[in-house]
Amino acid sequence: MGVKIYVCLQALAHRELRSKETLPTVTVAAAAATVIIHKQMAGYAYFPFH
Repeated sequence: MGVKIYVCLQALAHRELRSKETLPTVTVAAAAATVIIHKQMAGYAYFPFH
């Protein structure tokens, strides 16, 4: 389907998790904000939900 999943390393640390604990298909990003900014610059839209 082409879906890419990112997780913020800072969020993992906040929850006392390590990047080794993620699935191999998940990309660990140093900061969510960086990924969001780069994706928006590439034409993607950001829809936050909680």
